[in-house]
Amino acid sequence: MKYDVNAGRLELSTVIDLKGSEKDLFDWLSGEWPPAPERPNTASASDHGELYAIGPDHWLLRTGIDKEDKLMKQINLTAVPGNISAVLISDALAFFSLGGTEADEVISSLCPLDIHPDKFPKNGVSYTEVFGLKALLIRRMHGFELAVDCSFADMMEDVLRRAGANFE
Repeated sequence: MKYDVNAGRLELSTVIDLKGSEKDLFDWLSGEWPPAPERPNTASASDHGELYAIGPDHWLLRTGIDKEDKLMKQINLTAVPGNISAVLISDALAFFSLGGTEADEVISSLCPLDIHPDKFPKNGVSYTEVFGLKALLIRRMHGFELAVDCSFADMMEDVLRRAGANFE
């Protein structure tokens, strides 16, 4: 059965995995990056990128791959303070988009996370399981994004097709 869902593999993103307390992290990050999300498992955004609060003292900073050089100049990963862990993981994740009137149906069939807007708000982001794979789920205005380990990208594309998504 096909759903009214369009899916596609997105271009590579620049992603930095950050661990450290909110205070330490924001004392270290420059002011142009997004502020701390207001609650766990949500995202904040600015013109420079997005910041995902994905666990206690665990964050992901994401921006376009075209901004990676600028980010690397601003965040010197060889001089990170000892109370913060900052690791570039851009090559580790493959991102997919799912949009359309039935995107919720496809996501609900693939993962156990309660994606009702009361539980997973418009800026919701969380690690979950999608068809047995660890996946990052991000709510977007007209659907979702999923990120999986890039070694599973072809498998995730197959899973999304089998779940009824139309690939672009």
